[in-house]
Amino acid sequence: MKENMELSIQERILRAFLDLVILRTLLHQPMTAYEIDNAILKKFGVKRSPNVVYTKLAAMERKGLISCSHSKHGRSYSITEKGRKKADTIPSIVEEIQKSASILLC
Repeated sequence: MKENMELSIQERILRAFLDLVILRTLLHQPMTAYEIDNAILKKFGVKRSPNVVYTKLAAMERKGLISCSHSKHGRSYSITEKGRKKADTIPSIVEEIQKSASILLC
């Protein structure tokens, strides 16, 4: 039961914060959507439909958080300066989540 609950929570976190997960994934190097999807699978152990990642990447590109270029391996995504600034806020977002989660215990 606990494993199923934890997986459900991870799925919820991933769904809610997929954009932040993608930004963190792209901080060190450009990646294709396939590579991003595999990195997420490795980190969270949650398999997502590839369409979810592609849809999120397109939305993030429209917002200027990432940019896309074509390489020999297909479309490669990189984090932009705007995306880096957003990624810099992740620690404060995690802190806010922790504070909000503690409300559940009251």
